[in-house]
Order: sequence, then structure tokens, then C-alpha cells
Amino acid sequence: MTAPTLQELQQWLKWAITNPSGARVAVQAGEYEPKPSCTSWVVDAPPLDRFERIDIYGSAFFMRLRDYLHSIFPKSQEVFERLSLGDVFDKLVAEYIVSVPSSTPNIDTFGLAFVDFCRQDSSTPIENVALYGLLELESSVLRAHLIACTPQRVLEKIPLLDASSLETARFITDSTLSLLESTADLVALWRDPTHAPTSPSHKTWCAVWRDLSGGTRVEPLKENAFQFLTALHSGLPLHAITTKAEGTQTQQWFQEWVENGIIRDIAIIH
Repeated sequence: MTAPTLQELQQWLKWAITNPSGARVAVQAGEYEPKPSCTSWVVDAPPLDRFERIDIYGSAFFMRLRDYLHSIFPKSQEVFERLSLGDVFDKLVAEYIVSVPSSTPNIDTFGLAFVDFCRQDSSTPIENVALYGLLELESSVLRAHLIACTPQRVLEKIPLLDASSLETARFITDSTLSLLESTADLVALWRDPTHAPTSPSHKTWCAVWRDLSGGTRVEPLKENAFQFLTALHSGLPLHAITTKAEGTQTQQWFQEWVENGIIRDIAIIH
């Protein structure tokens, strides 16, 4: 008798466990039982010893973590596979699960250290450096989902600014904001993983954050805007930030960043 596939076994277990009459009645009656039947493999099989059970639980736990990492790095996985590096991605995932201990019961945070592990600790090298950037971008998207947004108070504080306080004010960016610099066009890869991840002749920059609607945004930035926003994000006041951009350009940036939720608050220093 051929053993059921994992999908067939999961479908059968779902039918038995969720039956309103209970699993025992469901199995005995066999009504609406999915095919192929897995009764002989689950109910009629001899009891397992404790070490066999540990092996099964361990394999199931490993597979759950693997599937989770695939779900939060889907575009990276797609690009790896398109470059015939699917086995490299699988090795990175397996190494990470085995090597990095989880310190939280929340599986959602388990993937946050994956990029650093790939860069620093993995024994499986990634020769195409553009792939690190895409992994980092998807990690930033995960982080944006998990972190609470900074309360939006900037609009109520702007009228309180005068010429003197404006220079020393600190514009507070959203806590979900990540600013990325890469030699690959990360935004193009994010929007279309079939885009060739080749290194351009110049660097590219982008921002990842949750906007005022709660949606996660991935948007490109010009170099001047990236440098200016990086300075704001680090907590520098306006008078300490130098930029080659004209005043009208910085005003346009501020307007856009307030409207899309990048700038959330102002610390006014008197």
C-alpha cells in the first residue's frame, strides 16, 4: 500500500479533527471521508515509541518553520530559483532553522534575523550580492508589518513652528521606516521578480514603511532625498543637515513625507 502524501494526510486529518461529531464518530462512520483514505495509516497503525514521535514532531516543526520562511521571502525565493539557485536558498533556510535559536513563542518574529545570518554566519555563500539586497528588502517589509506605527502628530505641531524653532526642530520619522541602499534595483525586483537582478552602473535607494492607510510601501528615492531622509531618521535637527538640494525641493520632500506617513511627529526644542 502506497503511503499518502503530506497534502493527502493533512486533508484527511482536517476532515477528522474538524468533524462536528468528533474524530471518533467521523472515522467510524466514514461519511464524506476524503480519498484516498488514511485510516489505516493513522488509526490502525501500531503505537509509536517516544523517540519515533519526537522524530515526527521534530520534522513537522522544521517543515512549519521552513514554510514560514518561504512565505515571508517569496520574491527572494522566486529570484533564487530563476537563477538556478533554488538549492542555495533551501540550504540557507535549513541552516538558519537549525543554527538560530528562537527566543519567542511568536513565529512572526523568527525570520527577522535571517538576512544577518545569511551575510555573516551561513556556510552557504551567495555569489550574487544583489540577492542580499532583496532579502533585506523583504525583511524590512516583515519588520514594517510587526512594528507599531508612530502616532501621527505632525500636522497639529506644524503651526507651532516659527523661524527659530524650525531650525532646531527634530522631525520624527515613522518607526516602521527602513532605508535601503543597493547595487541592484530593489524596487524593480520587488514589483516584478522576473526583473533581471543585475548590478547597474550606479547605486539605487529606496524606502520601506507603513503609510497612513496601514499599507506597506516600497518606493524608490533619489540620492539627495535618501541622504536627507537618512539624516532626519537618525534624529538630526534641520540645522545639522546639509544637502545639495534647493529649498523648494526640500519643501516638496517634506510635503510628500508628511502626506504619506514617513514623517509622523515633531520634537520642538525651545
